[in-house]
Amino acid sequence: MAVVYPDDVLKRVRALELGQQQLFTSINTKPAFNRVESGPLVVGRVGTRQITLNPDGALNPEIWLDPDGTGTNPTRVVAESGTGQAVLKLYSGTSGGVQSSLTLDAGQVSMTSGAGSFAYWGHDESRFGYNDSTSGNWFRFGPNICRHNGAWDDFASLGPNTGLLWGSITIGGSSTSATVGYPSVMASNMGPIVSLRNGGGVSMAWCITASSASSYSVAWATSVSVALYQCAFRH
Repeated sequence: MAVVYPDDVLKRVRALELGQQQLFTSINTKPAFNRVESGPLVVGRVGTRQITLNPDGALNPEIWLDPDGTGTNPTRVVAESGTGQAVLKLYSGTSGGVQSSLTLDAGQVSMTSGAGSFAYWGHDESRFGYNDSTSGNWFRFGPNICRHNGAWDDFASLGPNTGLLWGSITIGGSSTSATVGYPSVMASNMGPIVSLRNGGGVSMAWCITASSASSYSVAWATSVSVALYQCAFRH
């Protein structure tokens, strides 16, 4: 009796061959690298510029940007836990034990140089200036107020482009006038604001008698030593 094959046997063979080919192709194909379960992911060769995702020892999501590829002093981008939201921090490399940083939090931004200089923009105030463990000199701006914390430089050591010259001097003896010179000829006209404290403890009349870009003169009615306090502004 003759053997009868179904009409579609060749189609079935071709389907089996195609399935086998797809199976071997699938076995020899690596899965997509869209997830790294453990360990850091490094982009770039050692000794060249590198980007490292979640480096060893990182406690939070972190990225290292390393222009030298040594991994010893990178710029770091870190996401830390805040109050209900992540806080983004950017750290520079370290030089001489100093590291600068930038922090972006909800409603506030801050920057520090690592050596005392800082700037802060917050919910209800802004501050910028210099503040370290031994001294502070900075401005604070609030909704309706501006304050300065610190001290002004003495006028005798400032250059011709200085906008404000603060200071005080004592004029002893029995003088009735004095000319106070600026540290140099200032770059434009000056407006001196002057106050006198009478060393003799009595009231007296006094006034500014002359003003220029290099000095101003003051005269007072009583022959006595005085302490002179000044703020001269350039305009």
